[in-house]
Amino acid sequence: MTTQMTTQMTAAKIYNHLLTNWEQPSYNPPITATEAKQRDKWSLADLFIRQWLNNGGDGFCMKNVEEMYNYLVENKDDVIKFDLVSKDGWNNSSFPLWGNFHFWEFSDLEKKMLEATEKWEKIFKPFILATAAAEEAETGKDPYNGNSKEKFINIVAAKFYGCWVYDKPDKQEFVDFEKRIRLSGFKN
Repeated sequence: MTTQMTTQMTAAKIYNHLLTNWEQPSYNPPITATEAKQRDKWSLADLFIRQWLNNGGDGFCMKNVEEMYNYLVENKDDVIKFDLVSKDGWNNSSFPLWGNFHFWEFSDLEKKMLEATEKWEKIFKPFILATAAAEEAETGKDPYNGNSKEKFINIVAAKFYGCWVYDKPDKQEFVDFEKRIRLSGFKN
């Protein structure tokens, strides 16, 4: 038997096993991550992984999601080798679920998201809100640039998370800002 035939049979075996737990017979998701990307869709393996990591159970036309996720983890080397899973995955809100194929462990991206969330909630958001309130009290001017307070915070949060989690060039701006907050003696 040739390697190509063995590869196809193994990839097909994994895909067919997942397919038996897919409950939408009118639509068969792409087999490979490459095909999924070309069609702007998720592969079947991606869908099961996303469902487990994002929702932790059955739903969206998938049953036995935990079992299928564990099956993919047990066969992760083949799943990756046969291009059945995307390198990176996220939920519909663009929250990263895995990075660099590491769908089976707490990825660096998730660690960075937790670190960013802790910094945002404990340091940046309280400081920004306190500073804006003080500015408004002192000057009587709108500190939110014409936005609602919630929208203003969401705009700043989006920039913060993008810089912090993905190590964008302006991350240094937030690192320096955090130092200034700490040096100012600000207490939440």
